[in-house]
Amino acid sequence: MLAEGMPRVLAGEARLDSPVRWVHVTELLNPADFLEGGELVLTTGMPHPENASELRGYVDQLSDVGAAGLIVELGYRYQKVPHELVTACRARDVPLVELARGVRFIDVTQTVHALILDAQGALLRRGRDIQDIFTALTLRGADPEELVHTTAELTGAPVVLEDLTHRVLMCELLGRPYEPVVSAWPRRSRAAPTPERITPSGPEGWLIAPVQDHHGPWGRLVLLEDRLSAEPDPEHVLVLERAAIALTMARLAGHAWWERRAHRSVLRDLYERRFRSPADARARAEALGLPTLGHRLFAVVIHHPYTGAEGEHLDERIAKALTHTGVRALVGETAPGRIGVLVARHRRARGNRSPSGSAA
Repeated sequence: MLAEGMPRVLAGEARLDSPVRWVHVTELLNPADFLEGGELVLTTGMPHPENASELRGYVDQLSDVGAAGLIVELGYRYQKVPHELVTACRARDVPLVELARGVRFIDVTQTVHALILDAQGALLRRGRDIQDIFTALTLRGADPEELVHTTAELTGAPVVLEDLTHRVLMCELLGRPYEPVVSAWPRRSRAAPTPERITPSGPEGWLIAPVQDHHGPWGRLVLLEDRLSAEPDPEHVLVLERAAIALTMARLAGHAWWERRAHRSVLRDLYERRFRSPADARARAEALGLPTLGHRLFAVVIHHPYTGAEGEHLDERIAKALTHTGVRALVGETAPGRIGVLVARHRRARGNRSPSGSAA
């Protein structure tokens, strides 16, 4: 329909993919009074002044309110879009399109509004489906790994569950290697604050939703989008919101040994050689809080005969004992009767020496 007007983009090319919330036809010089943001403004420019400062003021209003763009139809007021208007739109990065031929604005608005309403209806229906999925998972007591996996599957993007110290407790990378996704995670995570609503945060444009427990904020669920975007995919926002609520409900349902589960998961992957490379294994262990740079890693497998209550949470007791002595380690049960321990020792650390000079 707009193609019949022979459209030509004059400014704001980088923002042509901005979402359009509505289409607004106006010939007013103060359109911002009637806009809320996201509107595509259509005008013939009938009352527009030739004065450069007033044209800049007009564009400033559109930019300040967050209009999606401006379309000017030639023929009624202008035979050519004023250079001053083009310059002002370029300065504020407002998309500006000229129509060399007349089109029926009423047809444009009706068509676009119908498309927008259809999309909103589809999103509402999809939102109900997403809510049903996470409600069902919550009711049957799904574990956090399944909730994180479901979030990644629904969005098609890597998902990380971290605690407040920025340790990656669980993640679903959809087959991608760990090293490029979780390397230097604490530093990158600190650069992405939790916004009040789910919008791209930090230099990498992460989508973040808080997870809570009985004591208040506990951690964050992070969706790593493949591309930076000023506006997130609304479906991804819905999924992340519902997943964070489901994880919060899981935390509130009772004491959850999520840190120990994370240790067990990483150690089982190491024991069964599931990591693609040593770099992947190192990145995953480091993201869980085990220092690797400048450290030597020692792996220990403990076989024990304890069963039932006698062996319950034995790995937790070992972990506490190591922490009490200042040893940094991942500890977890890798199979019944088998506990894995991955110890990090600083390369400069020395053991006690016997009188003969050999290490004790």
